[in-house]
Amino acid sequence: MLGDLFWTDKGEEHPMVDTSTDYQVVARDLAWKWFEYHAGQRLAVFRFFLLVIAFISAGYVSSLLAKEHLVSGILALVLLVSTFLFYRLDRRNRALVKISEAYLKDDQAELAQQLGKSGIKLIEISDDEKEYRSLCSFSQINKAIFALVGAFGAVGLIISALKSCW
Repeated sequence: MLGDLFWTDKGEEHPMVDTSTDYQVVARDLAWKWFEYHAGQRLAVFRFFLLVIAFISAGYVSSLLAKEHLVSGILALVLLVSTFLFYRLDRRNRALVKISEAYLKDDQAELAQQLGKSGIKLIEISDDEKEYRSLCSFSQINKAIFALVGAFGAVGLIISALKSCW
């Protein structure tokens, strides 16, 4: 157990261990692992979303060409709903990533103060630099893709409905 590393058998603090520093290392490691896990999960979910929309879109186009308007309408609706659900998952994963970023930002500020080097404040630098802000972020790109796919689903639903009426 972690406590066994810091205390003797008698429950006293171990004389060779600086627990404040060691707990800081553990906390930093936990924050980085949290960040890595949820950032990786966010990418994996987005990749799966792209795969799902590729299959649904191929089915939509095939059913539309086969004049199966009910099927194409259902697929367009599935595309629209799937896009909304994946968007919600992405927002949740983004929030979980931001939790660890907030801790790491504070930790990096403290580390920069201890080292006397402000360059270690990586998250703050990436948030503040105009050069980085002018680039599209992962979130901005995701939102644009979700909006485009959602619009495609809505238009596909309308086209299928109109074609089934003709």
